[in-house]
Amino acid sequence: MSRSIWSDFRAELLPRLESLDRADLDREELLRELHALRGTSSQFGLFLLEVLLFSWEKKEPDPVGATSKYLPGAQVIARLSLDAIEGEFPHLKSPCG
Repeated sequence: MSRSIWSDFRAELLPRLESLDRADLDREELLRELHALRGTSSQFGLFLLEVLLFSWEKKEPDPVGATSKYLPGAQVIARLSLDAIEGEFPHLKSPCG
């Protein structure tokens, strides 16, 4: 995988997760974003994050109401997963850190 593709994914993942905590986010928009995040997480090997997002998207009767239940864990898992992948594949790390 190229560093530029990884860098783009890494740079946008956490802000996209943070955007799920907006008060004006409706159910359909949340479900679309969870689905998209799940897909990209899977493509980049963040499988634990994918499983958590799947549960939030597909198993919760009120995904918007469950945001406070799932989002903190998703953010932690995302950070840890990004760091773990870069630990295994150091060429993906930005030269600036």
